[in-house]
Amino acid sequence: MRRYKSNYPGRGPGLFGRIFQSVLRVSAYLLLPGACAAFLGGCGEQAISVDVNVIESTDEYDWQYTPAFVGEKDGDMQIDGVLSEQVWQDRNWLTHCEKDVSLRYTTAFTQKGLYIAAVAEDEHMQWNDKRAFMNNSSFRFYIVSNTAEAYFCFDCLNFLVDQEDSSCRQQVRFEAEAARSVNEAGVPTLTAEFFAAWEDLNYTVNPETGMPDFARIVPMYRYVEGFESADNAFLKPAFAEVDNNRVNNTLLFNKDGYINVSGDEAELGNAANGYAKSDGWDLSGLEGGQDGVRTVRTTAEHGQAIFFSDIESSRYAYSVDMKLAGGINDTAPSAGVCDMKSAAEFNCMRIAGAPYLDSGRKALTYNTLDFYETLWHDVLRGDRVESVGSDIINIRVIKDDTR
Repeated sequence: MRRYKSNYPGRGPGLFGRIFQSVLRVSAYLLLPGACAAFLGGCGEQAISVDVNVIESTDEYDWQYTPAFVGEKDGDMQIDGVLSEQVWQDRNWLTHCEKDVSLRYTTAFTQKGLYIAAVAEDEHMQWNDKRAFMNNSSFRFYIVSNTAEAYFCFDCLNFLVDQEDSSCRQQVRFEAEAARSVNEAGVPTLTAEFFAAWEDLNYTVNPETGMPDFARIVPMYRYVEGFESADNAFLKPAFAEVDNNRVNNTLLFNKDGYINVSGDEAELGNAANGYAKSDGWDLSGLEGGQDGVRTVRTTAEHGQAIFFSDIESSRYAYSVDMKLAGGINDTAPSAGVCDMKSAAEFNCMRIAGAPYLDSGRKALTYNTLDFYETLWHDVLRGDRVESVGSDIINIRVIKDDTR
């Protein structure tokens, strides 16, 4: 460390002298009130010696601090996108396959906050420009506060991360990194890690554990065919919704990862091609009850999707009983099912009507709709007149592409 000595007379100092003398006088006045009068009284004609310390490039300099826009994470966690921490072992993973891209997501909770791990294996993976997340292969984490009942921008947060950058639309404190590599088969792979404190995510925590019981997340991957390509799209499980008031149309994660994991041998769950079922299913009845009937039950009041895990066919038949939540005399009674080939191509069989008892019409309208890419197409429409009303709607579907 070098040491400089600055001598200047009280009269006519240079600019540095005037500024430094002024600061020195103020400092003396503030810090040394007992000596102020003697110091100032005698400084008019005397030279003042001041020691200035300059840090050399070879000097040791170690300053630990928490950046302003990053919450305090756990000491054993490093957000580098590599997923090398022990915490990522033995997790429950949400898996999803679409457009030949394999995706996996899981979480870890601590009292510090929420951690997310993400993995994408994508033959088309590409990076095109700085902070151009819509044109870069990237992850998007849509995190909804556990107190939110409707959409509000600071309760429904959006985080983006690619191999170079990360961003949050709401400028919330967070940390995220992604790393690009190739897997054993030579497929380009993007792994990412994310952290944010519970307070920054507007989450309330269980006072007994210091953590929430669950987190509502819609994890997505930006599939990129090319820069500004119309085929660029976010890939996510069916009926997982973002940026609207259906804040429960998310996927639930807890301290062990994804909550609603499908069993490896389960007959119903993710599709045979890897397309993920939606959240909100009770799968405890899949082994069969006392009557031997195997069932799955919904646990949410919104659109849901579940698939036969070992069947991928264009010829099938099934029957579904659905109880109308508002009854047959609801303001707009409706129920329906979807057959999905992909997120952009599926059919919908729907029954809807006016209040059954009050309308005097005593009829329900049935629709068969085909959805391909961006538009619904009415395939079949008609009325079914009933002699009695019932809160149970039965829909039976027979599909045969060979006819």
